[in-house]
This record gives sequence, structure tokens and C-alpha cells, in this order.
Amino acid sequence: MGSSGEFDEFFRRQLAPLVAFVRRAGFGVEQSKDAAQEAMTRAYQEWSGLRSPRAWVRTVAYRAAIVESARAQEGVLRAVSGGWTVSTHHDPDVVTLGEEHERLLEALASLPDRQRLVLAWHLDGFDYLEIADHLDTSPTTVRSNLRHARNALKARFATRTR
Repeated sequence: MGSSGEFDEFFRRQLAPLVAFVRRAGFGVEQSKDAAQEAMTRAYQEWSGLRSPRAWVRTVAYRAAIVESARAQEGVLRAVSGGWTVSTHHDPDVVTLGEEHERLLEALASLPDRQRLVLAWHLDGFDYLEIADHLDTSPTTVRSNLRHARNALKARFATRTR
């Protein structure tokens, strides 16, 4: 791709949107931050060979979040089966999102995984063809998932406003 100066600019401009993407894809704040950092670290290592870094880091971050989620779930299951107490520690340094943003994330979490993922890509400005390419599916499937996600969200918000 280019120089480390280009990567520095990419990192500066894309880290926050990448964290937001992973959040919209259904993961928690800390998990999203960790996944974004991991993706950026790997992007730095692969920088000269990346053809579409913005999409590449989203794919890597999403996969990293899935792996971490599975590890965390496995750890919780082990802790519960071992009779350990699960901590409910509250970190005051974690940024609290606005009520509307929390409702949106809650609504997104109600969607099936694939619809939520396609919508997260779409909300980050990727078109049908780009999403299809990076998710290894057809543009028709992307459009269908996006349509179903929009309909589900419309129904959810219409119900709330009555």
C-alpha cells in the first residue's frame, strides 16, 4: 500500500469508526476496542500488501471479536461449572453511550447475525458489491439481508412509538 505515514493517517481516521462497526455488529465496548486494536496491529504488519485496508480491518476486527467472544463464553462456562463467582466490576472509565445510541445497539442486537453484519458494513458506507466481496456472498444475498434487517428495525421502532 504505502508508507508508515499513510498508515498513521489511516489509523487516526479509522480506529473510532472501526470500533463503532464492531459495536454495531453486536459486540460490547471493550471487546470492540480490543478487536479494532488487533485488526489495526495486523494491518500495520500487512500494510504494504493491503488492497482495501478499510474493508480488510473490518473483516479482521469482526473475526477477532467472534474468536474473543467464544473464548469469553467458554471461560464463563468453566467458571460457572467450577462454582466460581463471576465479577460484576464496573469500570467508570468506560464511555457511556447516549440513550438513543444504546437503543440502536439493542435493536441491532435483536437481528440475526448475518443481517446485523451486513447492516454494519452498509452503515460504514460499503456498497452491495463491496459487502458481497468481503463477506464472500452474492450482492443479491446482501440486498436481501439488508432489506430484512431494515424491515425488522422499522417494525421494532414502529412498535415502540405507538
